Amino acid sequence: MNAKNKIIVLYVLLPLFVLSFALPALNSLTTFTTATPNFITLKSVSVMSRDTSDAINDVHLSSVAAFDTYNDWYADSDTVSVYERLNSAVTYSRFKSDIRYRDRVQIVSHGSYTSSSGPVVDLYGSTDLKTSTSRFWGTSYGTCELVLLASCYSFGSNNLDRRLADAILQKTPAKAVIGFKGAAELFATTFLVSNFWWQHMAGLQYNGDYYGYGAETAYSRSIWLLESLLADAKFTANLVISAILAYFTGPLVFTVKGIMTKILQTIFKNGITEAAFNLFVSNVVATMNGFIYYSNGDYIGSLVSGGGSGGGSGPIDTID
Repeated sequence: MNAKNKIIVLYVLLPLFVLSFALPALNSLTTFTTATPNFITLKSVSVMSRDTSDAINDVHLSSVAAFDTYNDWYADSDTVSVYERLNSAVTYSRFKSDIRYRDRVQIVSHGSYTSSSGPVVDLYGSTDLKTSTSRFWGTSYGTCELVLLASCYSFGSNNLDRRLADAILQKTPAKAVIGFKGAAELFATTFLVSNFWWQHMAGLQYNGDYYGYGAETAYSRSIWLLESLLADAKFTANLVISAILAYFTGPLVFTVKGIMTKILQTIFKNGITEAAFNLFVSNVVATMNGFIYYSNGDYIGSLVSGGGSGGGSGPIDTID
């Protein structure tokens, strides 16, 4: 398969999987069951984006789009409240507050790593998220069950480093931490994170309604979706990038088109070559292999307690 045909695999099929939460007709993305699922009720998520002018904000936009789409398409009265924290609002004190009062917390930011200090996630202000600041947290009580660190090196570099994750589990109410070992490629990160949230909200269909998987299963399914596409895609049509974008449908068309166009232009700004494609695939696989779920062993149930065929948007609170 030549380079352009391989690009079709990743930029037609992968985006459609990212859009799966907007296309319930794609049954291959949804598990059907006749068993009665067990659910917990979750009402609020804090999604923090350190720099909305940076390319990594695409991860944040896709996550918010997933929540908005669930609330618009499937939620009845049981909507997810989304609290956006942007730019200067992404502070150490805000993280401490949200991990106490929100049921899930996600941070999209740059990360760094040294063997002495361990993983460091960049926050606004003088205090970053790192192991050495954990002694000041004192937030072991609260409602947050899961923290998702969408940043490079949040689980170390070449070797797995759980120091930051251990500190979060020990000093906060969180039961699990999701993050990345090594550098995180943008497209793969966007795909994995947005699909994790969708599987956590609406990956399971039961009696015509859509429900979410528990956190660890949602994490595993997001990886499975990416593995399946990389292994099984068999496109042969020779299409250009502009034609690829015409494949998008559904309510997320404008958001996702913009995200994918930016990523395409950044990665392949000098043209689609075999070498560029191979490097891209290598980075995607490395990111997928470095996507880490780490917990204290406690079960974390679905993001929502029920589904529905329609309903209004949940409350949105944006702090910038």
